[in-house]
Amino acid sequence: MITLNLPYPPTVNHYYGNAVGGRKFIKAPGRKYRNDVRIEVLSKRLDKKIEGPIKVSILAFVPDNRKRDLDNINKSLLDAMQHAGVYVDDTQIVDIRSVKKPVIKNGRVVVNIEPYAKTDTDELERKLGEVINVDDWERLYVFTPEAEFTQKLIELSIAYKI
Repeated sequence: MITLNLPYPPTVNHYYGNAVGGRKFIKAPGRKYRNDVRIEVLSKRLDKKIEGPIKVSILAFVPDNRKRDLDNINKSLLDAMQHAGVYVDDTQIVDIRSVKKPVIKNGRVVVNIEPYAKTDTDELERKLGEVINVDDWERLYVFTPEAEFTQKLIELSIAYKI
């Protein structure tokens, strides 16, 4: 597992800009953030370019009490870590969790990155996904409490003869 203690990222609105013609570019605050992340990653020799599916957990210690959308920092943070060489591409992320934590001066994010460990139900879900009808899918993924999910998944697999 890799753990990084990084500066609080700029939101997507401060990270990216739109040039004439619709092309996106990275604004000055975004370039600074990318550089700050790269320096931190290199100083810890964590530019390993992890390959394969990964799980990312983010603890976001916000810089102040303003209302914030937690998901607005994920894109700039994940892109900066990719640019710094932590992993090959952010499409490798198959499991992500962000948690808003208490205010600390200037804000920080603590990021844990680890290989994604397949669960016992991953293959069953994949196979079921190929044949399940919309109503059963909705009952399974929308209305089944987490504690009952595995049992319901098994029941549907039997019903669909998987």
